[in-house]
Amino acid sequence: MLKKLTQSDAQLQSKIRSASQLVDEFLSPNPHVLRVCDELGYEFRDRVFNPMITVWMFVTQVISADKSCQKAVARLNAFRIAKGLSKVSSETTSYCKARCRLPEVLFERLLRWTASCCEEATSDTWLFRDRVVEMVDGWTVTMAGEIKWVRSLC
Repeated sequence: MLKKLTQSDAQLQSKIRSASQLVDEFLSPNPHVLRVCDELGYEFRDRVFNPMITVWMFVTQVISADKSCQKAVARLNAFRIAKGLSKVSSETTSYCKARCRLPEVLFERLLRWTASCCEEATSDTWLFRDRVVEMVDGWTVTMAGEIKWVRSLC
């Protein structure tokens, strides 16, 4: 058991880098969005609020403490300035309209892609007795014969 808990520095750094890249991939505008749009046949004009930027803004808006559209547009402006681009208007109308134009199936496909990326990034050492265990906060799951089953694990 102790051997499983100890890893070389290189292995640990590699895993941290991999997790860091995964987070960066999900929290940055991702060209995969444009590929999925192409596969779906979703046509759009190449403007500031293209699907790649709009999806990125929406995801960061949802996971942020301040969920306002104004903050999402402010985050876009910070991103654009960091990339050497000019700011866009702080008015939220264009962003909200662009978000409404996105097809729902785009989000379904992106969710599947995200899930498969997470699956690929996980290690077999994360399994509990070679099984995937899913835990949901705030839920209690019981099953018939639970006590016997728990005792069999010890």
